[in-house]
Parts: sequence; C-alpha cells; structure tokens
Amino acid sequence: MKKRSAYSTIVANLRDATDSGIWMHNFLVFGFPGETDADAQITIDFIVEHADIVSSYGAGTFSLEHNSPIFHHYLDYGVRLKPNRSRDLDVYYEYEVDEGVTPERALFWRDATEGIPHYRATNWVPRESLLCLLSVMTADDMFRIGPAVRDHAGLPGGATLEQFVTYVEPDSPTAPAVMINRVNGRVLHLGPSAARLASACLRAALDVQTIEHLAPELFERLAYFQSDRDGVAPRAG
Repeated sequence: MKKRSAYSTIVANLRDATDSGIWMHNFLVFGFPGETDADAQITIDFIVEHADIVSSYGAGTFSLEHNSPIFHHYLDYGVRLKPNRSRDLDVYYEYEVDEGVTPERALFWRDATEGIPHYRATNWVPRESLLCLLSVMTADDMFRIGPAVRDHAGLPGGATLEQFVTYVEPDSPTAPAVMINRVNGRVLHLGPSAARLASACLRAALDVQTIEHLAPELFERLAYFQSDRDGVAPRAG
C-alpha cells in the first residue's frame, strides 16, 4: 500500500492518542494484493494484543477501484482483471491474484475478526454512530452497557432512551414525530399516540429493559438485528 508507517510508530500514535482521552477506531482491510495468510493473522493479533489502545475497530475487504493507484499498476501486483459482465458504470473491478489471499479468502479473514471478547462492548455500534453516542455517554458507560446489547434485540440494554435516540417533536398534534435510533440508523415516523408514548418514555428517562416491559410495541420498532450469527434470533416488527 506504500503507507510507509512503521509498526512502532503506529503503536506510539495509538498510545499517545488514547492516553490523551481520544477514542481510537481502527479500520482493518483484508485482501490487498500480495497479502498472505500470515500477514492477515498479524493484523488480527495486533487488534487482540493492543486492546488497551484500540477502542474499537471495523473490518472490510479490499476493493479494486477504477483510477486508484494500484489500478494503474495492477499487473505489478499480480492482479488479473475479470470480465466486466456488462456492468458498464461500475467503478469496482472483480479480479484474481497470482498468489496470496484471494478476494474469497479475504472474506474469511474479515469474518475472523468478529467476536473478539474485549470488543463485544463496542462492536454493536456502527462507526458512523460512535461519536454520536460518545457525545451523550462516557467511554466507561459504553463498555459497561455494550455486553448487554444482544440480550435486548440489538439495543443498549442499560441505556436510557435519550442516550441513543434523537427525537423530533411534531409540529402539530396531527403531524408525525420522528425518532432516530442512532445505534442502528432506524428512522421511525410516529403517529400521535405513539409520539405521546415516546415523549413520556423520554421524560421519564426509561431504560431499554423498562421500555421492553412497559411499551413492547415501541421497543419492537426500535429494535433491530444486523445478523443472528451469534445464535440470537431476530425479533419481528
């Protein structure tokens, strides 16, 4: 990738930032042409061994994009382009590699990052929502609340509604209110009755468990599972 970043420099930067109170989110990419299985394992080991200075992470796979630097020199990386299959406007190319991690193998390594115990408290939060949540709760709150999330349909079980929901009051008694779940991005349009219920839950600072018990329909609409990979069945609604 020609990033020219030394391992020791990366660790030092992460440690200095963490010591200064900065939340450090790492993004992992698997399958860059030329990567080996040993290289991919080093990436995973890095995240596991440096949990004290890596607050959260996301993982994805390499995409060969039109006009990217590597695209102009893809033969130097042992890359072979596949036929476009009439996707004329697509800016990404399917490809094969002469050696190392294939695009299919990269998916295996991406999935291998899931379920690392230390990060179960933060991996329920899309990275786009991290700053939103950290603006209304401390990092310690997030680590405390996170482990209970999958027990409550993908919602932060110990959090109050206002900690993870943005609520827009209706302009008139007949207009719908808007509720945005910052954890999963779900946008709800609430009629008058549901809006009064949501407003009451917010004023009372109810937590997720209480809402599940007292207002199950509202809970079901807020809840959302990205997957049932851990053996937790998605809820309906």
